[in-house]
Amino acid sequence: MTTPLQVLIVEDSEDDSLLMIRELRRGGYEPIYERVETRAAMQSALDKTKWDVILCDYRLPHFSGPEALAFVKERGLDMPFIIVTGTIGDVEAVSSMNAGAHDYILKGNLTRLPAAIERELREAVMRRERRLADEMLKASEERYKTILETAQDAIVCLEYTGKISGWNKKAEEIFGYPPAEMIGNDLHKIIVPERYREKACDGLKTFSRTGAGPIVGKTVELSALRKDGTEFPIALSISAMRIRGEWQATGIVRDITERKQAEERLKQQVEELERFKKATIQREIRMKELRDKLEKFEK
Repeated sequence: MTTPLQVLIVEDSEDDSLLMIRELRRGGYEPIYERVETRAAMQSALDKTKWDVILCDYRLPHFSGPEALAFVKERGLDMPFIIVTGTIGDVEAVSSMNAGAHDYILKGNLTRLPAAIERELREAVMRRERRLADEMLKASEERYKTILETAQDAIVCLEYTGKISGWNKKAEEIFGYPPAEMIGNDLHKIIVPERYREKACDGLKTFSRTGAGPIVGKTVELSALRKDGTEFPIALSISAMRIRGEWQATGIVRDITERKQAEERLKQQVEELERFKKATIQREIRMKELRDKLEKFEK
């Protein structure tokens, strides 16, 4: 079974082009090809067809291999570009490879051509897959960065050692520290009140070994320190993940000062209401006692 192959041949000799096609057919390909000799013809061919491979002579009457290669690079095309020439010196060969040619083959050794094309097609697929993976990774990183910077809660990322690896804008707003002052530093030494630090260190040791801990996977209310030294209440949720064999954590932190203040106001109002109720009951009891005395007196 033959493999279809779109081949653009940059060559002034039709006979040499046919020899290349013959070798490709022998190698199991069914080439669909076009032969061009000038830059204008090459441009037209590239505009109208998506080619799998370009086979290019090093020297042509009105064009050259290096010029053709530069033209392909200018257009941002990534396809196997193979120099097929009668003679080429070591300096020219190295120069062509450094410029981006994927291989060079002497016309007297065309039997190498099918294997070279198979290899370069495979490499081209791998390059496209790597490029796609890189693009997906970049897009993922950009989404992650956007999430970090627009989140309404502080997001703090920790390595298994307890050192900070991520610190978003909201964390800076809540704690008062810019990322430059926090990344790479120990979290518990900066924002954990001193009375809790020993316990935090013990929990970190357990986490580094197992990915578990007393507050991992839970939402807890704790106290934290701002840069100015003031202590304030937070709600903290910690999730664990294993990256490259090491446990890492992400903490979602919310400043609950306003909620705590509201709860305290509500508590005070409830206590005031209870005091009012008790006072009212006491007044009613006193009034009843007075009425009872009055009734006895009138009798």
